[in-house]
Amino acid sequence: MAVAPESRIGHYLDGHLQLVKVLGVGAYGVVYAAIDIYDNKPYAVKALSKVGPTGLPLDDAQKKFQAREISLHARARRHPNIVSLIEILDGPDCVYVVMEYCPEGDLFAAITEKHQYVGDDALAKQVFLQLLDAVQFCHRIGVYHRDLKPENVLVCNQGQTVKLADFGLATVEQFTTDFGCGSTFYMSPECHKRSGATCYESAPNDVWSLGVILVNLTCGRNPWKRAEPRDETYSAYLRDPQFLRSILPLSYELNQILTRIFEPNPRKRITLEELREAIINCPRFTVYPQASSPVIEDTDWTNVVVEEQVPAEPFRPIFKDVSTYVSVDAPPTPISTPTKPAPLNLNVLRPIPNHHYPPTPVSPNPPRPRRPKRVGRQQIPHRKETAAQRRCHREMSLSHSSSISSDRSFSRRFGAELTPENSPCPPTPTSIRDGPTSPRVPAEALGFLCNPVMENLEQPFTVPQSRGVPVY
Repeated sequence: MAVAPESRIGHYLDGHLQLVKVLGVGAYGVVYAAIDIYDNKPYAVKALSKVGPTGLPLDDAQKKFQAREISLHARARRHPNIVSLIEILDGPDCVYVVMEYCPEGDLFAAITEKHQYVGDDALAKQVFLQLLDAVQFCHRIGVYHRDLKPENVLVCNQGQTVKLADFGLATVEQFTTDFGCGSTFYMSPECHKRSGATCYESAPNDVWSLGVILVNLTCGRNPWKRAEPRDETYSAYLRDPQFLRSILPLSYELNQILTRIFEPNPRKRITLEELREAIINCPRFTVYPQASSPVIEDTDWTNVVVEEQVPAEPFRPIFKDVSTYVSVDAPPTPISTPTKPAPLNLNVLRPIPNHHYPPTPVSPNPPRPRRPKRVGRQQIPHRKETAAQRRCHREMSLSHSSSISSDRSFSRRFGAELTPENSPCPPTPTSIRDGPTSPRVPAEALGFLCNPVMENLEQPFTVPQSRGVPVY
């Protein structure tokens, strides 16, 4: 079963090294800070677990990786800019690699948190040349790091010295097939898997990573996320090699060096020897805009030379002889006070002449009035009427014939021959004749139809039930 990193704090290694705290946790191990109980000398101890995350023992391939890391680091430990490897301790659950301790942390924290190198070209050049020497030494002995990044570079001596560490992905193969090995920001284009490529060269891949670290040191940022055409920044760089100068404060000389480092073709890429010579001869790395009003210290005022101010000459007219421009015979210009205009009288109406109004344009052929657009039958839905509705419309009509037909229907129903004049219904307005009308029949004569209206209103006006008009 996998052990938590904090559970090993306080343990003793070889009877004299005590694990004090956790410095970092990586994919292949845990780094502890240890101290020698006899001389109080600090050390860094990397614990390589013999058990995987699932709790099962490591397979042969993983054990081979751990053995390769230890052997390659031991081979390159003698360089002053590579972290020294002190001893190897084999425990029951881990293999402990004891190394020198760098208390100032890694280069990534020095760049992003302490801001020690951005803007300081001299210090950035000094540190980059140390890292370049360490990588060049590794290549000379046949070791290729393949994971160069600021997190794997330790800082000491107040940022003046850097040391290369973490050989977990290092190899001795000059041509490797491990595509995607390393960190995405620092991998070369050939390290990304491309169609048709079977392998890539290890040395130019390390040169590419050094170029990204150089941009980190001088500008404090990465040039792109990944060196692939689908990345917008890298695609813009492929179209224009001067693109980085538009987004980063790079000098012309450093941009020329980066153009040789970031060469897409690894065979045309700059070598470590050429890169070292170019960095040494580079006069400056960055170009920052100068402030418009620099701050002058109190001790510098003694060196400031104030120029003597010379008074300006009095004003003199441009044309001295005015007579050459003004005629002598010209009458003098009268100088008088302008008269005050008369007050405006608004009580009197002034006729405005007709010529003040523009003439009204008259067309010789006036346009004909437009007729309203006829609405077709298809726009107004036609509603079909039933026979009962048509009969009701004829009976409700206000014409003379409808009035006569209504009287005839009344006489047919109730068996009485009545004319419109003596009809019990009130006359229709349109059925009033122009001729003299006969006297109306009194209400008593029509007793067989309806009750007469009483003046005293003691008997209500009702219609007999047997002679009521049916409702349709």
